[in-house]
This record gives sequence, structure tokens and C-alpha cells, in this order.
Amino acid sequence: AITENAIIEASEILKNDFAREKTTFHFDDKKYEPWLNPDQDGGTGIKLGVIKHVKILEGISCIEVQSKAKMHVGDSIRLHKTDDSARKSFKVKELEYKKDFIFITVLTTEDFIFRSGDTIYIIQTKEQSRRYPSLLARNASFSTLKPGYDKAPVIRIRQLETQERAHKRASKVFPKGVYVSISNITDMYIVQSMRPVALIVQCGLWNLRKIANGKNMPFKNEDTIISLDPFFPESVSKEIGQLLDKLVFFGYNRFIVNNLGQISLFANKNVTLVGGPYLYTFNRFSVSFLQEAGLQYFVNPLEISRQNLERVFEEKERQLSFVTIFAYPHLFYIPGDIKNDFEEYKGLNEVRDGRKKSFFISSEDGFSAIIPDVPFSITDKVPFLKEAGFNKFIVDFSGKNLKKNEYKKIIKAAEEGTLILGAARFNYKDGFFQPIDKVEND
Repeated sequence: AITENAIIEASEILKNDFAREKTTFHFDDKKYEPWLNPDQDGGTGIKLGVIKHVKILEGISCIEVQSKAKMHVGDSIRLHKTDDSARKSFKVKELEYKKDFIFITVLTTEDFIFRSGDTIYIIQTKEQSRRYPSLLARNASFSTLKPGYDKAPVIRIRQLETQERAHKRASKVFPKGVYVSISNITDMYIVQSMRPVALIVQCGLWNLRKIANGKNMPFKNEDTIISLDPFFPESVSKEIGQLLDKLVFFGYNRFIVNNLGQISLFANKNVTLVGGPYLYTFNRFSVSFLQEAGLQYFVNPLEISRQNLERVFEEKERQLSFVTIFAYPHLFYIPGDIKNDFEEYKGLNEVRDGRKKSFFISSEDGFSAIIPDVPFSITDKVPFLKEAGFNKFIVDFSGKNLKKNEYKKIIKAAEEGTLILGAARFNYKDGFFQPIDKVEND
């Protein structure tokens, strides 16, 4: 009963959680549960209402809003434009109640851009912002009692052995060169046309079953690296563990993990583990933590910059790193094959965002993903990365139907370090993608 009540309470919290607008989720394939309220407002704070009218006079703005909420002078509010083009916080200077309407007065030295239809939130009450008395005596000497500013400790990334032996071991386990990643098993035959150093196969439960039961694969077991899907449901963890036991027995000995829960599946197994891009090694602390958990090599997140990557791995440590130089990024993952399992999505292959950019829906291996039409590429940066000490590169075709001509062209660009026209850089700061001709200092 306690657990049941906790679930009910948690679901109510989720439904009314404020942040960006929510969506509904599909759990357990065809079982639909609206855990999150898609109509929940996207603002931060307690929604007060929608602005009915604004009167502006010499830096004083009076906002009329229909609401029965209790407010006080000194409360802080935030206004949101309906198109989310602007958000601004103000302190309430005056209040006046008339029936179901509140007239809120704020002071501003800037142009007041908010109008009727925009949304208003309470983000802090006057009581929450009160100041607390100082714990220091008034006559205390601040020259001796200033807070300290100790630097964070320097994190050292453990080498495999000595530097010389580490390089030899890395070159044997993971030779330098281009690695190719796929998610469709049949693409193995296309990859044969220009064989990479090794093949990475993205594996959810379905692909693990295929490989564990497969015969006459075009790539040898020792030439194949298994990359586990970032989704790791408890309901299938036992079967995944059994399939991995089978793969290790068959000679697969290199695995990429993308979920911390997957590490324990390899306990007491003689395999080499790689931290995948979903483990987000953006700093040396995360790399050190994953090393302690048993990971030895690392694939960089797509969002990382070259400067950040070089700060994470010092020159002597860069043989531990894989750099993804081409990919169709999976922007959103959805459990289930939505194009086949759900009637409302059947026949839907492409979606567009508010900026009219195209994205396609990929459904493979029990999951669906939203993937941009325009691929990410930094193949032209390979010479500079090699000069900096990075020597293992990934070309990722997962989620995409591979064509032989396209494959050969991209692999050639990766090996020669040349530009792929029409590709883009991955850039969270200025939006998901930036055309290559507009990217500077990347």
C-alpha cells in the first residue's frame, strides 16, 4: 500500500511539474500511460494566469491578470511571451484587487514588450526572499575571516601501464584508424566493400539475439565490437546478460557500454570495456570515475568541442579516446517501433521542426529515434586531431539505411581528412546544427 501510494503521489508530481512542455510516453510497447501531462504549462514557477491588458506610463507598467491567487508587494514574477521569444522577471511594486482581477505594478527602465495573451508566473514570494542575520560578529576582522577559494583537486587519468606499454596495448586491442558503426545487421555486407579497422554494431535486445544466433556473419567475431543500447530496462536485463555470456563464449571480447547498469554484466569476464558517448565524459572527473568502474577506453560525446576534448585527455592519454567524426545523431529516443506499433504514426517517416528543418523517424531494434536529414561531420578535422595525438575515429551510420556509394564517399573523406559538403557541425549553443560554412573556431 505504501509503494502504491508513493507511485500515485510521484505521478501527480510529474504531471504538474513545471519546466519545458512535456509529452506523453509509451511504456512496455503497447501499454499507454499518460505519466506526464502534455498540457502542463512550460514556464518556471507557479502559473498566475494570462495577461488581459497592459498599461504603460513613463517606466511604470500596470499588468491586469484574471486570477484569485494571493500575492503581496515584494513578490517576484516572471513574464513569458506566448511564442517563447522573451522571458523577464520583475518585482511587484504595487497591487490592487478588483473582483477576480489583480492589477500588478512593476517598474522598468527598458521597453516593456509583454502584451495581452502573454503568461505570468510567481517565482518567489516576499517571505522567501527575506535576509537572515549574519553569523559573524560586527567587529570581526574580514581580512582574516574571508571564505577560502581552494582549487579542485587535479584528477589524474590512470594509464593502462607505463606510457610505452599503454601505446603498444592500445594499438593491439584497438589499432589506429577508422571504425564504422551500424545498427542494421544487413549493412555488414555493404561495409565489406571498404573494410574498417573494426565494425561496431549497435545492439538492443533484437540485434543481440540475431548476433548470438547468427551464422556466417561477414565479419569475424574478433573483428566486431558490440555497442549496447543506452536503454537498459530491468525487465530484459536477465536475457541481455545471458546473450552477452553467449557472445563472450563465441569470442566477442570488446564491448561499448552506454548505461552504468550494464557494467555489472561483465563482472569476471575477460573483455575490454569502452565507455560510450551516452556516458558523457566531458571532464576528467567522469573519466576517472568510469575507470574505477572498469572501463578502459572512451568514445567522446558528439557535443564536445575539440578544446574540451584536449582538456579531458592529455597528450599521453589520447590513445584511450575514440573521436566520432561522422554521424546521424539520435536526437530523441522512443521505446518501441512507433511506425508499426501505433496506428497514429503508421506511414509517418518525416517530421519538421518550427524552423522547417527535416528529421526522419528511424525504427530499428525495438526503438525509434528522431534523426536529422543533415549528418554531423568533422572529417576535415582529422589531420588536426591526428597531430594532437588522437588516432581512433568512428564513422557512425546507425539509424540510417546505408547505400554503397554514400558509404564509400564518406569513408574516403574520413581516411583522407577532407570535407563532406552538405554536412553540419553539432552545436548545442546555437541550435542542434550549424552549416559548416557558418561554423568558426570549432
